[in-house]
Amino acid sequence: MSVDPHALPPTPDRVCSQALAASVPTFPARGNLGDRLRQHRAESLERIRAFHAGGGPGLATARLVTAAADVSLGALWDVLAPLHKLQGAVLVGVGGTGRREMSPGSDWDLLLLHTGRGEVASFARAFSTALWDARVHLGWSVRTLTEASAAAREDTDFRTALLDARRIAGDGRL
Repeated sequence: MSVDPHALPPTPDRVCSQALAASVPTFPARGNLGDRLRQHRAESLERIRAFHAGGGPGLATARLVTAAADVSLGALWDVLAPLHKLQGAVLVGVGGTGRREMSPGSDWDLLLLHTGRGEVASFARAFSTALWDARVHLGWSVRTLTEASAAAREDTDFRTALLDARRIAGDGRL
């Protein structure tokens, strides 16, 4: 089940002002998905560079980079999740992505949590391929809730990354 990103609660101004988040370009509605993703990234990076060159502070720039990534990820989710009949899944930002502290060259640190319903493997493959084709540095894992829970008990790096976890797209009940 995909959640309308516009129905999500607004990002608090202390994290990223609504005006700043609103300055992120909209995701293109037409054309090949890969081309649309690359176009959005290029337009976003241009805006981010202009904001920073114009005196935008570093943390606000990091928030803007993250807001642009969130738009791309949400749009990608909205296109691919229904095609792969994905249900009971959520895309979670962890680490710097979760903290909204991304730079233009940052890895996009993501976790796909799922219940096993739908074509999870084909969704994960299509999702990651689209991002890699757009030259995104992707650090991510795909886990069931049980696998994530076990990994958090056994792996301190994973457990630490979860401290900054936030939902980007998908079923917020997970």
